[in-house]
Amino acid sequence: MEPHQFSKLQNKCRQSLHRLQAESEKTLNCLAVVRRFPDSMEARTGLVFQLDNEHKAQLLYEKHRRHLCALLIGKEGEKIKPQSERKPRKKSGG
Repeated sequence: MEPHQFSKLQNKCRQSLHRLQAESEKTLNCLAVVRRFPDSMEARTGLVFQLDNEHKAQLLYEKHRRHLCALLIGKEGEKIKPQSERKPRKKSGG
């Protein structure tokens, strides 16, 4: 692994995490507006668009995080599914 490659991936991961945090805060603000004005179609439409933006930011962060982890554990070629795409584990019944 080249130090430059690691730094580049780490920066992308950090930037996408900051974007995800910002988008999540915007979503919380939109939720507060919808709560305050529940009959406002404009507020509800804004929330739907914001949820989409947050979802895109989350996917990008997960992508960068997977690439960085794959680089570090030496499995760069393997496809690691994001947690949202994995099948839930069966709970052992007691």
